[in-house]
Amino acid sequence: MAWTEEQRQLARQRRQERCGQRYQSDLTDAEWDRVKPHIPPECRAGRHRSTDMREVVNAILYIDWAGCQWAALPREFPPSSTVYEYFAAWSFNGTFDRILFALVQEDRERSGREASPTLIIVDAQSVKSGPNRGGKGLMPSGYDGGKKVLGIKRHVAVDVCSNLLGVLVTAANVDDRAAAAMLLAMLRPLFPFVELVLGDAGYRGPNMEAAVAQSGTWRFEVEKRSDAASGFKPNRRWPVERTFAFIGFCRRLSRNYERYAHTAEAWFKLAMARILLRRTSVAA
Repeated sequence: MAWTEEQRQLARQRRQERCGQRYQSDLTDAEWDRVKPHIPPECRAGRHRSTDMREVVNAILYIDWAGCQWAALPREFPPSSTVYEYFAAWSFNGTFDRILFALVQEDRERSGREASPTLIIVDAQSVKSGPNRGGKGLMPSGYDGGKKVLGIKRHVAVDVCSNLLGVLVTAANVDDRAAAAMLLAMLRPLFPFVELVLGDAGYRGPNMEAAVAQSGTWRFEVEKRSDAASGFKPNRRWPVERTFAFIGFCRRLSRNYERYAHTAEAWFKLAMARILLRRTSVAA
């Protein structure tokens, strides 16, 4: 698809905003001002925090964007052990969830929509796993016979703006309908105004319909491509495909290198948060 003049103008504005920054993943002042309120206060009682939290966030975003190992973190950032300590803590205490939730609401309101969506689109993506050592408590890998992938599966829910509402990481052999039911149960308290859930033909069946019906107000519909259609014909499910395409620009997510499901989910949420920060800062 050819670029429009509006897209060229946005690209020039992005380059101007990031002129002089060390890395393309670093936050601008405006982006940091939106993230800073969600960073927890002192982690340990009685100890003064000497680490620059903006640099910690920049380091985490660098790893997500560049896909490098923790040991390969550039020396301009705080020590990798310090950065990992904060990443692990924020993955557990919901910091990344709060950041993403706030950014999704901002983006929806900026586009003229209500902050809480009324439609959710679900889908799954099978991803190969990198070298991973097994052990008690670690995330298992599985084989997805349909996609011929040995690894994990990312079950996601998005809105019509391709904004990530939730993600659940399982082994690749987990049934899409069972995982979607768990994901929707997690999202139900956060998005009370949802009326419709869309999925592809892989979600068809009584189990999925029963899981959606438990809410009392949600409806489930299968949205599939018409057999008579030719060429590219986007339908109502297309936003979830755009989300997977956007996330693919973060190399940390090209494969699954994580040993725990909650860290794999955290990287996915961070990638979406980075996209939303760029999108709204340019449009502001």
